[in-house]
Amino acid sequence: MTRTLLIGTRASALASTQTGMVRDALVDNGATADLHFVHTPGDASQKAQTPVSRIGVGVFTETLRNALAAGECDVAVHSFKDLPTAPDPRFIAVVPPRVDPREVLVSHGNLTLRELPTGAKIGTEQAWLERAEFVAASGTPSQVIRSTQTWFADGFLAAQPVVATELMHSLQEADRHCYAQLCRALSRHDLRERLGQIRVPVLAVAGAEDPATPPASLREIADGVPDGRLVVIEDAAHLACAEKPREVAEALGEFFAEHRPEARADAAAADAAPAGITAQADAARPNGELPERSADRDRVHAEGTAVRRQVLSDTHVDRAVRTATAFTAPFQDLISRYAWGEIWTRPGLDRPTRSAVTLTAMIAGQHWEEFDMHVRAARRNGVTVAQLQEILLQTAIYCSVPSANTAFARAQQVLREIGDLPPAAPQDPDHPDDHADAPEDERR
Repeated sequence: MTRTLLIGTRASALASTQTGMVRDALVDNGATADLHFVHTPGDASQKAQTPVSRIGVGVFTETLRNALAAGECDVAVHSFKDLPTAPDPRFIAVVPPRVDPREVLVSHGNLTLRELPTGAKIGTEQAWLERAEFVAASGTPSQVIRSTQTWFADGFLAAQPVVATELMHSLQEADRHCYAQLCRALSRHDLRERLGQIRVPVLAVAGAEDPATPPASLREIADGVPDGRLVVIEDAAHLACAEKPREVAEALGEFFAEHRPEARADAAAADAAPAGITAQADAARPNGELPERSADRDRVHAEGTAVRRQVLSDTHVDRAVRTATAFTAPFQDLISRYAWGEIWTRPGLDRPTRSAVTLTAMIAGQHWEEFDMHVRAARRNGVTVAQLQEILLQTAIYCSVPSANTAFARAQQVLREIGDLPPAAPQDPDHPDDHADAPEDERR
């Protein structure tokens, strides 16, 4: 019968993982091996968070030595940090293969991770890959405890338990395979050498107590970008936007106000204009020209224009574009992007419902020319004449009877123009006051 080789190890996750690698290598070579866990005084001290400098050098390995001497195990495995430096024939030094040899932190002067000098990179390729494999196997709930220690500054969990719990739930409910893929992507993601190529202003926001991406690492980004700035949020850790939303919003607001294109152009115009004259807008946009367009801005404008044509008709949009002037062009651009590109393209409401809402708003505001236009648009959007009648009846209650009276008269005229209602009956010369379109009649 083959004898099982017992390998002594501490019960910590790191020690048992290292020893498991040794066991697997022995098994792969035909041996029968198993782990023998030894609990040391050092483990108890670490649970109590006692610094290693106070625990002592040999407290971990002494128990392993005793287990070997007593025959409890055949061999013991431990990391280099607690073994004697003098050569000993009983010791075999083994260095497992690593993707990145820079995984060991050797700190001069007992510097902590947070105190490392600018430019230090926390997180290596191997660490990200190991996390990816662990989460893929164990799920994202395995990261919750660790994340609470890095995401939030001291006291936030107690002060804002609802916010913290929601964030933890979002992590716990994340797909483990997606999370793992992100870890794999981050394992090789390092753009520090390309920071100098960034040509747009960059604001780096760091939490003062963030152990994962401390202010020093954000300082490296801010210094590496030609137009970069660092803002450190006090009493915040990794999720400063959740812990200190007002402070982060204020920092962003100030940064955007200083760097928006209009502000830069206004500042340049102010320097060039005579004293007491505020002609910044004209200098920034000579002859009413629009600001330089971005690709995203053009995309939204194009999508909005397409919907606008579908709802209002090509004829209407072509006429609006054709009659636009340098003075009115910015307004046409505004409604194409925001009214039609941002609102009418949203999936939350269908177009008949949006037409109902829009007609009600036009009646409430008594914007009658726009109302006429949107009666036509409602029919193009599939609102039936009967449904249009119900919408107007509803506004009689919630807007006012006089407004609904006007709306009925105008809607009837539009529906006749587009052929959805029969023409008005000829006027009886004996009863000139009986015209069906009279706004003041028994409908009141």
